[in-house]
Amino acid sequence: MPRTRRSLAAAALALGLAAVLAGCDAGPVDPPSSPPPSAAPPIFASDEEALAAAEEAYAAYLGALDLVGADGGHDRTPFDGVVGDEFRKDLDRSFDELQEAGVRSNGTTRYDRMTMVEMAHGEKDASLTTYVCVDVSDVRVLNEEGTDVTPERPNVTPFQVQFESDPSAETGVIVSRSVAWRGANFCS
Repeated sequence: MPRTRRSLAAAALALGLAAVLAGCDAGPVDPPSSPPPSAAPPIFASDEEALAAAEEAYAAYLGALDLVGADGGHDRTPFDGVVGDEFRKDLDRSFDELQEAGVRSNGTTRYDRMTMVEMAHGEKDASLTTYVCVDVSDVRVLNEEGTDVTPERPNVTPFQVQFESDPSAETGVIVSRSVAWRGANFCS
């Protein structure tokens, strides 16, 4: 056995022995006044439950996106309780540009599938990362005269979307980030 392994094994044995001996006491032990803390239950009972909440939250986000876009970016209250604060700032910048350009959107944004990539639970929160295929084939961009000025674009685009738990949100989660995926197109 190499010297460092022996040293580690000896240290582990010494710590283990010290722990056993520390538990030996001649006197009686009073029971604790309160039960020991237990681990907090997870925010979601299963991955399926978390994905269902994310799907519902994303549908609400897309609905808000369509409402705000149809208004030309003026009324952004549909995002309240649907997106996180930092992501809201990004959306506000995008809709400022929409207003400056004098355009609005018309139509319904959809997604056809969502796949969970990662889920992490903290003691009081959870985060999820998903891949989503967003379909904008029914969405047109209109100028102030109502003329269709929709740029050339793919109808379906892959996105990576992140969610955070939020007990005040109707779905239990909010969208905290949504970015177009730059890797291989998993939507085709």
